[in-house]
Amino acid sequence: MAKGDELQWTIEFQAAVPQPPVEPFLELYLCLSYSVNETPRVLEYKAPIALVPPQTYSELSSALASAQAKAALADQLSRQLEDLRTKYAVEANKSALLASELQSVRAENAELRARLEELLAENSYLKANVSALLAQLARLSSENSALRAEVGALQEQLASLRGQHGMLQDQYSMAMGELQQLKSAYEKLLSESGTLRGLLAALAAALLAWAVVRWVVRRRTSPPPPPPPP
Repeated sequence: MAKGDELQWTIEFQAAVPQPPVEPFLELYLCLSYSVNETPRVLEYKAPIALVPPQTYSELSSALASAQAKAALADQLSRQLEDLRTKYAVEANKSALLASELQSVRAENAELRARLEELLAENSYLKANVSALLAQLARLSSENSALRAEVGALQEQLASLRGQHGMLQDQYSMAMGELQQLKSAYEKLLSESGTLRGLLAALAAALLAWAVVRWVVRRRTSPPPPPPPP
């Protein structure tokens, strides 16, 4: 049967046992009702009449009781078959549900596999990036160490320059003080120079006046010049 097909069986037994003093014979008739894909079907079978040897009434009664017991067993088996058919239908429904769930799980599994491949590719890409970043980090760490050493040297130079700056600041302050003193002395000398210039000018004027007066006096007291020769 193909997957998903359903098979149902209905088995019926019919046996006819003659009552004495009729000629003893046994007739079997079998009718089988079943369905395939919800299509009812019937299978009939009639066995040929089988003559039985002459027996006593008690033997026939015993055979009848055995046949009835077998008929009861057949009915029981039929009920069990019906129960099994019901259970089969339930299990078939469960199987259909499980098949649907299996199909869903397979689809989900395919999606997860695709997602896993994407994650693996992304993981490889991230690993490559991490390797590159680690190499860059090592390079930056080396550069950072070199920069720290250079910063230490610059800090030492800065401390030395600060000391020199302090000394130069002190020298500058001293030079500014001396410059102020020199400026005051220069201004004082300028003032004194102006005074001396005035005195020198007055003295020069007095000397000039004295020289003029002396020349005039000499000119007046000196004899007249002799006449020119003939």
